[in-house]
Amino acid sequence: MISMMLKLSRLLIVLILRSCLRGENANDALSAKFGQGFSGGTASQRNKVIEIVKSDESKMTATVMDMGESLTLKAVVTDPSGKVIEAAPCYWTIQGADYSDSDLSANNNVSTTVFTPSNIGNLVIRAVYTGSRTDILVAEDSTPVIDVISTGAPSSMVKISGDNQSAVVNSNLMSELVVEIRDSGGNPIQGQNISMAAIGGGGSIISSNPKASDVNGRASFTVRVGTSSGSANNIFRATASSAPSVNVDFSASATPGAPSAMSFATEPDGLFAGTAFVTQPVVEVKDAFGNLVVSTGNVTLTRQAGSGTLGGTNTVSLSSGRATFSGLSYDTAEAGVVFRASYGALSVDTSALTVNAPPPGACVTNDDKMYTADGGCKDLTTGRVWSAATSGD
Repeated sequence: MISMMLKLSRLLIVLILRSCLRGENANDALSAKFGQGFSGGTASQRNKVIEIVKSDESKMTATVMDMGESLTLKAVVTDPSGKVIEAAPCYWTIQGADYSDSDLSANNNVSTTVFTPSNIGNLVIRAVYTGSRTDILVAEDSTPVIDVISTGAPSSMVKISGDNQSAVVNSNLMSELVVEIRDSGGNPIQGQNISMAAIGGGGSIISSNPKASDVNGRASFTVRVGTSSGSANNIFRATASSAPSVNVDFSASATPGAPSAMSFATEPDGLFAGTAFVTQPVVEVKDAFGNLVVSTGNVTLTRQAGSGTLGGTNTVSLSSGRATFSGLSYDTAEAGVVFRASYGALSVDTSALTVNAPPPGACVTNDDKMYTADGGCKDLTTGRVWSAATSGD
């Protein structure tokens, strides 16, 4: 019998030491091994052994407090008979990444402590009985979550994320625009209404607007860029509703959409049979909103109506939405000639054009209208040039 009790005692000691090293509740370890009811049993039963209460001994609940406030806490410890142990000594600790035990007025062998936050954030405060009563094996309690916030006046606003993004015209930015509002001490403020507005580029706000800042002083917005492409051409402004001078701007770029239409920016002009067009054609490819596309590829010019042959390089690369031709000619003088520009499934036709014949004897006479030099002819009035072969010379 004595041997069994010794073994049980050793087991109890080992379990308690292991739980302490792991940062666990010793009662939980003992209850897990021997069942509920051992040395305090369930959490609600343990709270009858020790309970953290407010200074007026009211029960602690989830608490929200301001940076400028203090919170007085008291540990009420009762013995197995239910009698309160006066001024029961406890060791107090804070569990929260933004805090240290120095935020407590006292934390070692005291029954009462005052918490004065040095920062905003979330935490719990824990008290462990450190008295000499041997009939209290393990006694500890933790507060519900305490949220520390700032309710000061807005002083500044900063961009957290989302600036300098880009999106295709008339579409949402991939990431939300996130701002943080702060008081004069640089602490985030909870519960401040923040509005977002598109002040340049024709964009829009998709998410609910305005929004109240969260416990971290932050608000996030989904926005959409406008229909005109450009670099950093969309401007979005976040503003504190209670302090309009507290604001910050985001910029975003809008890129062109997919090719949707094409047109002749310049139709061919100055058409004379057998010689290069005086004005060479320029073709543009645009998206659904009229922005020049950034797509690449080739644009090809062909004869759509007429009997002659188009000469020169009739396929050129698209660059920044434009295809510029050079050296094109047409060998037959006739009216009603139509040229077609094609880019993938898109195409566009010129108006009906007239290709003129060169003046008779252009390279035979050398009067005031014609100048023959280097084997060619130049009309001094129009500036058009024909080769000697074209004139039949």
